[in-house]
This record gives sequence, C-alpha cells and structure tokens, in this order.
Amino acid sequence: MVYRIFVEKKDGLVDFGMKLHSNVEMVFILEGETNVWIDNKEAEKAESGDAIIVFPCQQYRYETVKKEDHVLIAVDIKRMGEFLKTFTSQIPTK
Repeated sequence: MVYRIFVEKKDGLVDFGMKLHSNVEMVFILEGETNVWIDNKEAEKAESGDAIIVFPCQQYRYETVKKEDHVLIAVDIKRMGEFLKTFTSQIPTK
C-alpha cells in the first residue's frame, strides 16, 4: 500500500506559538537542539538523533535552541486507511 506524505528537510525550525492540526508529524533532528512543548507540558530538549512525534489534535510548539538541521514528515490522516483509528483514538504515554 502506498501512502502520500509530505517531507521537508530544513535548516532550523521556525519558532512559533502553539499549533494544532490533524496530521501525524514526525521530526528527526539531524544536528542541533530544539525545545518541544506538546499539550502544554514542560518543554523537552530534542537533540541530534532524537525523533519528535506529534499525533493528530495535539497542541505543540518548537523553539530552536541551537541552529539545527531536521527532516519533517507529515502524514495526512485521511490517507491512513486502516491505521486511522489507531492514530486518532490513543496517544502513547511514556
């Protein structure tokens, strides 16, 4: 099965206020550091080699701490077929 996804490779995440959307967003930090807030919880630092996963309808924010390179993959949940229920009915906890 083929899934349509959006992939972007950028130098530095843009700092912005809290966002919310219905996609699954995965960010892989290649170099540098970024603070991440998800669902208004205390910020966590993401560094080289870390992955950030934001599930549908989660509020999130990124703030670049040290200039970084990253790859962002956004998957439109409408195209997830049989996986739609899994990604919209539960969010993993630590």
